[in-house]
Amino acid sequence: MTSADGAALDRDLALDSRMVDAYLARRPFQAGQLGIAARAPMPPITGEQRSSLADEFKAIRSTAASDSHDDWLTAALIEEIADYEIDSLQAGWPEFTVSPLPEAGIASAILTFLPYAGVASADDRARYVEACAAAAAALDASSDELRKGRAAGRLPVRRLVERSIAQIDAYLATPIADDRFVATFADVDDIVRERLRPALARYRDDLVEVVHATARPDERPGLAHLPGGDEIYPAAVRGYTTLPLTPAECADTGLAEVERLRAEVDTIGQRLGVSGGFDAVRSWMLNDPALRFTNADEILSNASEAMQRAIAVVPEWITDLPAATCEVLPMDPVESRHGVLGHYETAPLDRHRPARYWVNVHDPTSRLRYEAEALAFHESVPGHHIEIATSQERPSPSSFRQIAEILPYTEGWALYCEVLADELGLYSDDIARLGMLSFGLWRACRLVVDTGLHAEGWSRDRAVSYLRDNTMLTAANIDNEVDRYIAHPGSALGYLTGRLAIERLKATRVSDFSSRPQQRVFHTSLLANGPLTLRLLGRAMDDPPEIRRRRAVSVKRKSEAMPPAEEPGT
Repeated sequence: MTSADGAALDRDLALDSRMVDAYLARRPFQAGQLGIAARAPMPPITGEQRSSLADEFKAIRSTAASDSHDDWLTAALIEEIADYEIDSLQAGWPEFTVSPLPEAGIASAILTFLPYAGVASADDRARYVEACAAAAAALDASSDELRKGRAAGRLPVRRLVERSIAQIDAYLATPIADDRFVATFADVDDIVRERLRPALARYRDDLVEVVHATARPDERPGLAHLPGGDEIYPAAVRGYTTLPLTPAECADTGLAEVERLRAEVDTIGQRLGVSGGFDAVRSWMLNDPALRFTNADEILSNASEAMQRAIAVVPEWITDLPAATCEVLPMDPVESRHGVLGHYETAPLDRHRPARYWVNVHDPTSRLRYEAEALAFHESVPGHHIEIATSQERPSPSSFRQIAEILPYTEGWALYCEVLADELGLYSDDIARLGMLSFGLWRACRLVVDTGLHAEGWSRDRAVSYLRDNTMLTAANIDNEVDRYIAHPGSALGYLTGRLAIERLKATRVSDFSSRPQQRVFHTSLLANGPLTLRLLGRAMDDPPEIRRRRAVSVKRKSEAMPPAEEPGT
């Protein structure tokens, strides 16, 4: 290696380390799950914290944009992700966001994600104690930011405020002996009693006594009704799709996919003897008691059986199994009442415990049997677990690329796996296959509903009606989903966008879908670089690692012309 090569490598490593530090400063709970020390124990809440971190991302972006990097792919990824991080930090979300979703609301994130921290070592335990103590100040700061938002007319949504109050009340009603923070590490007992619980009570009282009265009603839940929302939402669309898409383009894609999938549902319905078209199939699926679970154990065993079937085919059709295993567990009651159907939690990097597929077992008779297999293939194997664990365990020139979560790649892969499972014969019958189509409709409707709420100013009732008329989701799940799109604008768009991008890449690289070797080569190549933006994914697959060194690449900013999303390799 020449001295110039060594200097370039040192610059790459310094840039990578700096990006990891800044990235985890926004996501300290993710750092805790991975067993990594983050720069701060809580995410940036105050305007000063957000501004300081945005400045750091600007400096990182500037460094990454230079052409002196040995590893062009990492530099290109860092430059692009830094751009999205800056947009998000400058949007001022803490000034108007109250939500029971941990991805959006600070109180919910503390209640849900903080107890997931790995505490395998003395350092882990020290960081966990620090985070539990810092949570009180973060909650107080959140109330201050909401006060600033009110002064500027930037108001949260009333329904989400009410759900957040109920979530905090449920936690505070839990005896300290059963407290989830204490269960993670008993030494935080005093901190929880004297600082964290009182801070949650203060935050809750502020929501009840002040925030609720001025919050936006169901008729005006989207960013379209928020000062500055017409700038915040398009930036969120770019960040969550990693493509230069407009809200209107996303909506058109969703409408076309809804039409296609409704026809497929009708076809399978006829095969099952249900005549009358999509509406008749939907009515049967939602109202037949035989298609509902009867207890929590049934839900958990169904999830485990589906995951085990998938594990058996991964080495042949997809890629090598990662060293990390995955276990199926019931979701905590504090989260499950207003929570999603299920979600994946990564294993710590030291692998002292398995990854976890958390399944919502609240009110089992409301849970639909036909959804369970598609959900398992999405959240566990071959979906999130294979992609995330494989990325973490593969040797990489970049620590950032081992931990980065890029929604359209990660969720696009998981959605793709729901459909891939059908190619591989993993669904048990046509009813489970209808569940796959139901999930496909759900994700297509997201593009219509999310853009409707935040770009077109839809009411909540209009969003609920659209999902009710075009999916086989239960009324309770539709309620939770619409509130999710209201609380987390733009994030729902990345799922289907990512799946469609992967399918376009596959269409140009796999000539015979029945060929196990071809499928495995494609999937291994797709997963080879870890999470990437959709603008970089195809290009990286076409550019073998051995010829990447010293290759300059210009990653255009979002304000510049970019190739169309449909082109493979972009």
